Amino acid sequence: QKWVMKLAYVSFAGSQPKLGNIQILTPGDMAFYETHGFLPEDRGFLYSATKVENDYRNLEIYRYDFATSKSIMLTDPSVGAWDEHAQPSPDGKRIIWMSSQDIPQKEDSKNPLAIKTDYWVMDAAGSHKRRITFFNDPSAPEYRRSWNIASDISWSPDGRQAMGYLQQITLFVGRGQFPGTMLLMDVP
Repeated sequence: QKWVMKLAYVSFAGSQPKLGNIQILTPGDMAFYETHGFLPEDRGFLYSATKVENDYRNLEIYRYDFATSKSIMLTDPSVGAWDEHAQPSPDGKRIIWMSSQDIPQKEDSKNPLAIKTDYWVMDAAGSHKRRITFFNDPSAPEYRRSWNIASDISWSPDGRQAMGYLQQITLFVGRGQFPGTMLLMDVP
């Protein structure tokens, strides 16, 4: 089964929502898509995708432009990283996301989707990528002695900070249940 993205206008008749102008989007003819944040002024949105079904460890970040109906890959597939949860800054100049890039990984047979990740930031065009957290680096002050998965994240309205959800596999309680901690961090 192939995934698609759907885009629609939402209106309200009283308290009832109504969807209109529903569009199915499949840029790049991928096997899996996951939508993330809309760009300021409704210029487009960010999403992750992979060409191979169930190959989440090789998700890449893309920007879809409404004016051109085209997508641009923002992360580098040659790195072989899991890139996901991309959110544009309020001014649209930067993007924060989670990535497994530069983090040594080991397989967890009980949790095949468990992979160590940290937060990264780049400019809107996909350049100047830099890792901004080091939860999985034993030499860093913020290191946590667990299998850390930086996941969903949101910017503060002024674009100086972000709130992220750090999941910890040592606290694993069942399939798909990864308890964690909410973190507020400065974004350089």
